[in-house]
Amino acid sequence: MYVYIVIAALFLVLLRGLIGPSFADRLIGISIVSNIIMLFVVIHSINIQSMLCLDIALILAMLSFTGLLGVAKYAVWHEEKKKEALSGRIV
Repeated sequence: MYVYIVIAALFLVLLRGLIGPSFADRLIGISIVSNIIMLFVVIHSINIQSMLCLDIALILAMLSFTGLLGVAKYAVWHEEKKKEALSGRIV
């Protein structure tokens, strides 16, 4: 039963990530999708009673967080470059 609720949430968040009005909405949507995937890995680990899957979920969480920080840093850098170009300064 809980799996169907999580799948419905996954599709709603994925939809928000794909058609979000701003870049931040898309970034948060993709981040939540990775969290839901981690939830599936943890549920699977509990079902098969394996600690290895929990390690995989932990590694996925670290990679997701690092990737999110990288994309956010790139977005901030890109906006700064755009503002510099509009102001007429050339670096």
